[in-house]
Amino acid sequence: MIRLTNLCRLLPIFLILGSTLSIVEAQDQISPSLIQEIQELKTTVKKLEKIVEIQNQKINRLEESGGIKKTAVKEPPRAIEDTKVVPQTPTTIAEENPPSNAEDQDYRQLGFWKVPVDRGSATRFIPNISLNGVFAGAYFTEDPGPNGPNPSRTGFNLQEIELALQSVIDPYIRADVFLSFFEEGVELEEAYITTLSLPKGLQVKAGKYLLPFGRQNPKHLENWPFVNNMLANEALLGPEGFNELGVELSYLFPTPFYLLLQTNFTQGSNEDNFDGDRKGDFAYTARLSGSGEVAQDLTLLVGASGALGFNNTGQGNKTNLVGGDLLLSWRPSS
Repeated sequence: MIRLTNLCRLLPIFLILGSTLSIVEAQDQISPSLIQEIQELKTTVKKLEKIVEIQNQKINRLEESGGIKKTAVKEPPRAIEDTKVVPQTPTTIAEENPPSNAEDQDYRQLGFWKVPVDRGSATRFIPNISLNGVFAGAYFTEDPGPNGPNPSRTGFNLQEIELALQSVIDPYIRADVFLSFFEEGVELEEAYITTLSLPKGLQVKAGKYLLPFGRQNPKHLENWPFVNNMLANEALLGPEGFNELGVELSYLFPTPFYLLLQTNFTQGSNEDNFDGDRKGDFAYTARLSGSGEVAQDLTLLVGASGALGFNNTGQGNKTNLVGGDLLLSWRPSS
């Protein structure tokens, strides 16, 4: 397909050809080979003009029939990380009387099945649903006892069964809910909403969620690199992780490489660090992360995290946490 931009690029060539033809015709002696080349160039130009005319006619017909539609609002780009990725299906603003044909259908993921959804009906509110389970076999000389989602006894361990409900509510809000099932009962792991179309690289997340402190804490159990939690995270943030009720404001810098700042204002209910007795004992966290390609097959990601708040060792006693992380990813093109 010849685009109009390509025609604009060819315009200077056509002008040069026109001036060349006028000069050649004015000369008395013209070689036969030059005449043949000129005739071939004229033929090529006519073919290109014909192709552009046909494409313009197709574009006009599509515009008249409403075939060209605006795309949906997309979420700002995020870091190249190995965190959990669940397919999202953003939807556009529905027309007053949308036609019910194949082009206006969407799909929702329900476990292993894709269900067609008509964008013009209430079925578009069906969320993506996924279910996964993590089981482990272990042997201990002495059972460690309750240890969060880590294996805690010799034999078979049900670490977690997770039910995820995720959906784009409209072009402006996405909702995510994660329920965790254990042998002892059910727990609300995460439930939050995220904005999709704030200006200037801004994004807001609010609800109950795993805070972005380091690279390990925001990961769900099935995305852990090992069957156990990392020792530093377990010792400093607790076996259940740094999970809080609060609101996050993030800013994606307009740089040629990925650079993201995340700030969080949370309730401060982490039993290991931020569980002050006073009603105003909140916790505050921030994370700055950036990534870029060092070489064609090499990606570097660095991050720095900090948290401060009040603990329960005494009135007004504070806890300060700082951390850094580094990821060097090599993916050979072959």
